[in-house]
Amino acid sequence: MANTAHLTQDQVDFINKELITGYTVEDLSESELEDFLERYQEREEHKDNKPIYFYIVQGKENNDSADDASTYYYKGNYTREELEKKVLIDYCKDQGIEAKDGKYFLKGYSECEYPIEVSIDIWDIFVSEMPISPLLEKEKPMTKKVRVTLLVEVDNDESAVDPLKNNCVLNTVNDGFFLSPVTVLDVSYLEDLTDV
Repeated sequence: MANTAHLTQDQVDFINKELITGYTVEDLSESELEDFLERYQEREEHKDNKPIYFYIVQGKENNDSADDASTYYYKGNYTREELEKKVLIDYCKDQGIEAKDGKYFLKGYSECEYPIEVSIDIWDIFVSEMPISPLLEKEKPMTKKVRVTLLVEVDNDESAVDPLKNNCVLNTVNDGFFLSPVTVLDVSYLEDLTDV
């Protein structure tokens, strides 16, 4: 069960009004309580006409590898301390760590004589007044493939390298000059083609 001692009466009234009949704020888990408090805060911000910001918060748990860093997205009006608390709760929710007396302990250490408390190291907080949509995109943008037909003129010198393997276009592709992926589909002499 969630620790509700810190709630104001207004918050309790708001949550109880939102709950299904028969349930009270005491029945909520820590993560459920956090969701309701988030809704409560959004209501308060709209009521006070506070500006809404969009946040990207990056960081990791202090005992995790840097490769396991996480990125979290929030919308609202938060202080740094509030964002740190939100990241802590979301990290623990992702890891399946339940709160004990309002604190979170690393799995495998929570029952020890000296349990290790979860500690989040925040690296960056990006704030914008507009939705940070390009950074929030989860899906890879659709790509189209375009076939480009080129005609390359090469010297007719018998001692020169094979123009079907080395010419200015092939060399440019092989050197990785283009920013987008380019694949050579076919190379042949003009007189060998029937559709040109």
